[in-house]
Amino acid sequence: MTKRCILVLSVYIFVLTEIGCQQAQTPVKTCKIAKKAGSCVDQGRKAARWRKRNLILHNDGADSRTAVAPDTIEGYLSLRLDHIGNCGIDTLYFNTTSSNGRFMHDTKAGVPLPGKTVPGYAKLNRLPGLLEQGTDPLKLAIETCRKNNMEVFWTHRMNDIHDNWHPAMVSEWKKNNPQLLMGTADDINKYPFSDPRQIWSFLNYEYKQVRDKQVSYFKEVANQYDVDGVDMDFLRHPCYFKESRLNKPVTKEHMDMLTEMVAQIHREVLQASEKKGSPILISTRILPTLELNRRFGFDVETWAKKGYIDVFILGCGYDPFTTPAKD
Repeated sequence: MTKRCILVLSVYIFVLTEIGCQQAQTPVKTCKIAKKAGSCVDQGRKAARWRKRNLILHNDGADSRTAVAPDTIEGYLSLRLDHIGNCGIDTLYFNTTSSNGRFMHDTKAGVPLPGKTVPGYAKLNRLPGLLEQGTDPLKLAIETCRKNNMEVFWTHRMNDIHDNWHPAMVSEWKKNNPQLLMGTADDINKYPFSDPRQIWSFLNYEYKQVRDKQVSYFKEVANQYDVDGVDMDFLRHPCYFKESRLNKPVTKEHMDMLTEMVAQIHREVLQASEKKGSPILISTRILPTLELNRRFGFDVETWAKKGYIDVFILGCGYDPFTTPAKD
C-alpha cells in the first residue's frame, strides 16, 4: 500500500482519512547543543511537525471519572492505557478538561476535579486517590507514552459546555465570575434545545480575563508536564462570542482577539520548549473550511502564516470522507 494511514480514534468517533499503515516512529529527542539551544529546538520542531503519524488515539478522559476499576494506579491504567503499546499507535491526545476551570490533572491555574461530588457524570472520580499516590491521569498517560515510544499531546477543550446540563460540574471559576458567561442558568428552560441561546455556560471570549485564563492553562502544562505537544480544541464547543450564540458571523475585532490569544499561547509554549531543550508542538482542532472558521472567529490563515500552529485537525469527524478541506 502506498497511501499513508491516519486513524484518529476517540471513545465515540472513529475517523479514517487515508489507507495504509506504517510503523510508529520515536518522538524527537532532546537536543544536547547548549549554546545553540534555540536553533536546535527549531530544527527539532520541524522534524516533529512533519513526522508520520499513522495512528492517533484521542482519549476523552472519561476513564478518569466514570469507568469502573480498582481505585489504584494499576486499576486506572487497566482501563485504557496499559494495553495500547502494541496497537500501532503513534500519538496519544489526552484530554483532562472536566469543565473550563476544572481538570483531571494536578493544577494551580485551574482546580483539580474535587472528590466524587458530581452525581452521575463523575461519581467515580479517581483523581483525588491518584493525587494521594503522587500522580495523576496526565502523568500516567505521559509515562505510558514514554515506555512505548509514543508522542503525547495534552488537549484542552476551549469552551466545553457539559456543565450546561450538569450544574454540579460548573467550576468554581465560573461560579465566581458569572459575568464572563454568555447566559444564565434560566436560559436552559427559556429556549428550545435547537437554539444556541439555550446553552448558557459558554465563556465569552470578548473578556480578556477569559482569554488570559486559557493561556495560563497552557503555560502551566507546557512547563510542568513532559508533553510533546498541546492542543487547542476549538470544536468543543464552537461558540466564543455572542454573535455565534445568535447565529451571526463573528466580527473582525473579535477574530483578532482570538488570534492574539493563540499568539500568546504560542509564545508561552515556545519559551517552555527552550527551557526543556526539545520542541513542544501546538495543534488545534478547527472547522473544515476557511469560510466556516472565519464565521466562528478562527483566523486560521493568519495562524498558519505566522507559524502559530504546527498541526491542524479538521472537523468533528462524524462524516470525514465528505470534509471539504482542500482550501
